Amino acid sequence: TVIVASNQALAFSTNRAATFANGNTGVFGLNDPSLARGVSGNFYLAVIANPNGTAAQLGVTGCTNAVSRSTDNGANFGLQGYSALCPLNNPGMCFPDQEHIAADSVTATTAGNDQIYAVWRNFTTTAAVANCRNITSGAATTSIACSQDNGVNWTARTAIAGAGDFPRVSVGRDGFVYVSTVSGNSVLLNKFTSCANGLNAVAGFPVTVAVMTSPVACPMPGLDRCNSGNSLSSATPASDPIHSGRVFATFAERDNLGGERVVVAHSQ
Repeated sequence: TVIVASNQALAFSTNRAATFANGNTGVFGLNDPSLARGVSGNFYLAVIANPNGTAAQLGVTGCTNAVSRSTDNGANFGLQGYSALCPLNNPGMCFPDQEHIAADSVTATTAGNDQIYAVWRNFTTTAAVANCRNITSGAATTSIACSQDNGVNWTARTAIAGAGDFPRVSVGRDGFVYVSTVSGNSVLLNKFTSCANGLNAVAGFPVTVAVMTSPVACPMPGLDRCNSGNSLSSATPASDPIHSGRVFATFAERDNLGGERVVVAHSQ
C-alpha cells in the first residue's frame, strides 16, 4: 500500500503504485500534510488545522496540528486528536508550523496501540495580532510530542534543546527517535528514547551530521515559494528497517559549481 499527499490531494494505491485512487482526508483538508504507518498497518495523516469547536472536530478551537487515522489503506481518514494545540487568543497564543510525523513500525505499546511522534516549528510572536491564525513570523522553537494511543492523546510540547530549525523525525527499529534540524550550514541530529520510555533526550546529542557547503538557494525552477519560510536543503533522517542503530541523513546543498547535489550520510 502506498499513500501520497500534497497540499492539493491525497491518493492511495493497494497494488504497489500501479494505479491510484483519491482518498478522503476526513474533517480537515490538506495543509502541509505528513504521513506515517504504524506497526498495526494503519496509516496516520497530520495537517495544520484551524478547528472551530464542533463535535466533529472534538470540541477544539485554535491553531493545531491535527492527526487522523486510516484503517482501510488510505481510502478514508478519521480524526484522532491533536499533536500540537495553540489557543486561539492569549495567553499562550502560538502557531504550530510545518509539522512532520513518524510512527514506530516495529513495536506496539503494551495495550497494542501504535506509537506516533510529531515535530514542528512552534511560532510565538510579540506583535499585536488578533488571534493565532494571524501569526506568520516570530520566534520558532523546534518542538516534539508523542502519542501511545493511536494519535488520540499526546504528551505536552517539549522544546528540543540545542536544535536548529526545520525538524524532521524518524523512528529506529530499536525504538529510538531521531530528529534532524538545520542550524546555519550545519545539519544536526537529536536522539530520544521511545514514547514508552519517556521520550527523553539522549546524552551527547545533538551531533553534527555535516556542514553544508551552502544551503540550496533561490531561484529554483518549478518552485514558486522557494526559501520563504522553509529550507530547500530539506535535511531528513531515516533509520535502517533491518539493522538497529544504523541511521541515515540526507540533505541538499550547493556544489560550488553553480548547481546542487543531494548528500547521504550514515552512522553505523
